[in-house]
Amino acid sequence: MSLHSAYGLPLEELDLVAIDDSKAMQGIYRSIFSTLRTKRARVYGDPERAMNAMLNEPPNVLLLDWRMDATSGAKLLRTLRLKQMDPLCFLPVIVVSAYGSQSVVELAYRLGASSFLLKPISPDSLVKRLQWIAGDVRELRLENDRYVIEGVDLKLEQHREKAESLSRARAYHDEKQRSARKDKEDADSDELAEASSNQKSADEKPDRRKSPKPTSVPAQPGSFARVSRR
Repeated sequence: MSLHSAYGLPLEELDLVAIDDSKAMQGIYRSIFSTLRTKRARVYGDPERAMNAMLNEPPNVLLLDWRMDATSGAKLLRTLRLKQMDPLCFLPVIVVSAYGSQSVVELAYRLGASSFLLKPISPDSLVKRLQWIAGDVRELRLENDRYVIEGVDLKLEQHREKAESLSRARAYHDEKQRSARKDKEDADSDELAEASSNQKSADEKPDRRKSPKPTSVPAQPGSFARVSRR
């Protein structure tokens, strides 16, 4: 087993290579690299040209775009980890991509990525990742004809189990919320029905209050005509 080629190196001694076929991203890399005090930093848009340059002068760290027209980052990473590519097989690779789905990240790590960065990147995020790479003590272990980073499979399995556990917890939480909303809707509906029923009963109930007796008016003298007697 061996450590990667950037282990223990300070930022000032790093030789960086970035591969990205986007002109805009190449400009961003050059801008960021101009603020870093690394030993050297090279930017390539053509993966084949970059590979030839690395074979002539191996860098310490590679920043690799995941999706390119000429070739994929996955294919290039798979090639780099072959034992026949020594010393490039020990090169720490930071995959840089705008696609951060779980399937993409898992595949990148399984193929030998040391780290993963989402676009857009900033000078601060890159410096922190380079510092982390320099302190990464994981060794590269030869399996069949290619090198794999020690502990990656276990880490991915733990990450998958955590994601599945969170998914189950989220599903349980959502179900409880739906149940609570349904219970509240049912309770509101029952309360409304009861109120409506009570109002209907009140409207149909006869008014049993006694009607006031008519007030008798006393007869006044002379108010009746005299009856003649025969």
